[in-house]
Amino acid sequence: MKLGKNRAGIVSPAILLVCLVIGIAASPLGAAPQLFLPNMETTIQYVLDLIDTESGATESTRSVNTSWEYSATAAGPCVLHLQEDLQRWSPPDSTTRTVPVREIVHYLIPVADIDFGPLGTHHSLDRPRVMHSTIFMNHGTIRRWKGDSSIMPQDASVEFAVQIRFGKPYVNIFDAPIRLENALRHLAQLCQAASNPDTDPFRSGCGFVRSVCSGPYPGPID
Repeated sequence: MKLGKNRAGIVSPAILLVCLVIGIAASPLGAAPQLFLPNMETTIQYVLDLIDTESGATESTRSVNTSWEYSATAAGPCVLHLQEDLQRWSPPDSTTRTVPVREIVHYLIPVADIDFGPLGTHHSLDRPRVMHSTIFMNHGTIRRWKGDSSIMPQDASVEFAVQIRFGKPYVNIFDAPIRLENALRHLAQLCQAASNPDTDPFRSGCGFVRSVCSGPYPGPID
């Protein structure tokens, strides 16, 4: 499944509030109000749009400027393909020249394995005005590689965490990372509910969505 960047799929807080009001109004008398939460496809599109439009940052020093741009697609029902475009260059008034660098890094992130515990996914503020949103996993399930190709090579490294930076001038860096975390948390719950129960005690390790493990993906590393 590959979802595009159609902003019609964005789920705003106002839409969620309307869903809640409709759910309460439609409930029979005496029945508990029902909260209509976004489904998996809507939630995935919200995550992709948020990353595409609100993430990214630039940090400047006397000797070098560094920028990060991010884009995301759905590599499967519960797998995000995150692309980071990192660039470094010298400021015009710099006394030391830095060779311009551009590096493209890819990450495959199985959403169902994201850790939302106290020591898991978190946010940290860096200077100047850049929020680091660290997505941490329960297992070593992120695959990382560099280059222009979006196809994962066999020797892609295994990672436990990935960072997304927020620092664009028009973006509230105290709000966007929290909305991303909340959307990922909801999506992770949907992915965990959709996964088949693991009842085979002799099956090799892959403790989340079975569709991720059926291909060349080798599964989690504890």
